[in-house]
Amino acid sequence: MASKNPLKTYEVQIGDCSLRLKSSHNSTTLQEIVQVVEKQIRSSKAHNRTLSIQKTFALCCLNVAEELVCLKQALRRQMDQLESSTQSVFSELKSSSTSVAK
Repeated sequence: MASKNPLKTYEVQIGDCSLRLKSSHNSTTLQEIVQVVEKQIRSSKAHNRTLSIQKTFALCCLNVAEELVCLKQALRRQMDQLESSTQSVFSELKSSSTSVAK
């Protein structure tokens, strides 16, 4: 049974907010996550400089969620196509092995 990574505490700055996060991710992964959020915050602020930090964070969450949902949908389509292709190959192999056996 694989053991879980222990939680580590990290101090991060996102927007104008200092946060203390507990994560099982290593610092490199957590920094990449923070950078994604920072990019979304900068993008939201660039489109409307008068947004409150709460609305900026909400828009950021919506943008990240949209990206996640779209990626999941694309992955599901690719998995469905792969499954269909795999089934076709199996059918062809089964058909050809039946023909050879006769």
